Amino acid sequence: MKKFVILLFSVVIVASFIFAGCAAPTVVPTEPTPTPSVPQVVYPDEIKIGIPLHLTGSLAVVGQGQKIAIDYTIKQINDMGGIKNMGGAKLVALTPDTQLVPDIAVSETERLITQEGVVDTVGTYMHGEEVAITSQRLKCPCTQFQTIMPPTMTEEDWYISRIFNDEWEDFLDNQAAYTSFNEDKGVAGPKTVAFLYCDSVWCTEAVLEGPRMMEEWGAEVVEIIPYNCGQSTFKTEIAKLKAAAPDHLILFMHTAGHIVFNREMMEERVSFPYGIATQGGEDAAIYDTLPEESYRYMFIQEDGDIWFRERCYGKELGRLHEEGLGVPLATYASNHYQGMWMVKQALERTEYSPDIQTFRDNFQKAYLATNITMDTCPDPMYCDDGTFFCPQLTRTSDSIAFLPSGHAKSWEQIHGQLSQLLGGVRVPMWPKETRPPGYEDALVWPVPGWDEILG
Repeated sequence: MKKFVILLFSVVIVASFIFAGCAAPTVVPTEPTPTPSVPQVVYPDEIKIGIPLHLTGSLAVVGQGQKIAIDYTIKQINDMGGIKNMGGAKLVALTPDTQLVPDIAVSETERLITQEGVVDTVGTYMHGEEVAITSQRLKCPCTQFQTIMPPTMTEEDWYISRIFNDEWEDFLDNQAAYTSFNEDKGVAGPKTVAFLYCDSVWCTEAVLEGPRMMEEWGAEVVEIIPYNCGQSTFKTEIAKLKAAAPDHLILFMHTAGHIVFNREMMEERVSFPYGIATQGGEDAAIYDTLPEESYRYMFIQEDGDIWFRERCYGKELGRLHEEGLGVPLATYASNHYQGMWMVKQALERTEYSPDIQTFRDNFQKAYLATNITMDTCPDPMYCDDGTFFCPQLTRTSDSIAFLPSGHAKSWEQIHGQLSQLLGGVRVPMWPKETRPPGYEDALVWPVPGWDEILG
């Protein structure tokens, strides 16, 4: 028994030493390491863009039509969820009235940028130059969809981007259209061409490259005739055209001139075998004022898809425009449908910043990185009949991207359209794929003379 007790005591002592050496370390309570917090981005409720419009005064109907198109498209964008990557922020267009006064266009653009905090301005028809130059000076992006402005753009004009032809590129439209028409009808086409243009800045600049480009195409230029924009008769110019007898006449002419010229041409019965093509003949007032015979078969250089109002995606906008203004929807307005959707897609690729200048710069980078095709459409849509369309490509092309200068990447992406007046209706004739159903073979080329038209 004594031995057992001694042995047990020895075991206890040894075990004590063993457990003492292997005891778990003492745990000292510590405060938990905080996880670094990520700042929560707070998006604005609204993203504002500024669009100075001439809503009163001369040509107010053009500015009013643009506003109808802009408001309609922005409502459509907001109803579909707004700017989705910014918490569904609503797109808002501020559209101050310029009264068609250049100085007001400049001051309103300055106010929109410096006081209203717009992320982008839009240069519209008649105010493209003032809005673009002011925006560039104040380092605010300026997107242009339908406008008149100087044709030269460089990478120094980084804040300006646009989707429309330079004046000289309009003649690429003519060249391509006439070649297509000749192939369509199996004819040689016009061999001689004359130009008649008014002495406004736009007409004078627009006509500069025309003669050279038409001669490159293969037509001899037999007459180039300027006229005073305010003159009330074209008797002298018509006499020159009679003497030159060109196969085809290209006009650069405003509304008032057209109304006088077309009437006097019909009265004098001066015919051109391949008709007349006009740049500046988009105003519906021309055709409301004149007898239909005076402009029958005339071609019009359109700045977009004149049939937009008949397409499934343009019918509602066309209805609102005609109900509101009493005139058909023109490309001046319909091009802003594409334009607003272009702004939307760029915003949804823009990193938001509460610093307005950073936000503007991020937007411009995103806009210039645009590269859209029918296959990569960011907002694919379908009409009720199942027809697919891409709202960013509803002008006349099936893709859009930009050069570093901000100009659309190629003429093929921004070309216009040639329509022909048939029965008083402007029908798309080129590009051929834009011809509407029922008009696939409606092209008249060459055109009948006055004797056949008037009897």
